[in-house]
Amino acid sequence: MNECDFDNSTPSNVRVVKLSCPEGTPRKNDRALSSSSNDDNDKYQVYACNPCDQEDFAVFNFLGNDSTIHVNHGKCKSIGALKSNRQYKIDYTAYTKTGSDIDDNKITRTDVDLVKVSDINEAESGFDSSDVPDNSRVVELSCPAQMDS
Repeated sequence: MNECDFDNSTPSNVRVVKLSCPEGTPRKNDRALSSSSNDDNDKYQVYACNPCDQEDFAVFNFLGNDSTIHVNHGKCKSIGALKSNRQYKIDYTAYTKTGSDIDDNKITRTDVDLVKVSDINEAESGFDSSDVPDNSRVVELSCPAQMDS
């Protein structure tokens, strides 16, 4: 009962299959359950960066989560984290907004590569990635048509 973390609320007629560990996988008692293991889960943060001369909103479907974020011009904002270093692609729609109304200025992108922040040329990017951790990934938002002032 202790080995499988069952407690008194677990019915006594439960049957158990004990799984074998694939080679190289640490057993529960062998791995450190410290805050550093949680940091590993968020090892590859993903940021949306806005190179446009306007504030943009973006709707992402990233790792199965729909989210909408607001990114100030020239800035980056976190949209989630990857657990591995493999290459991901991302879909998003960027749009402008006046007050509470979404403008007609929208641009949709699919299969956009995430770029390592270390591979970004600061002078050419149009945004400040200095606050983005070194092992992060970045998606550079496309600019919807400029809003009329």
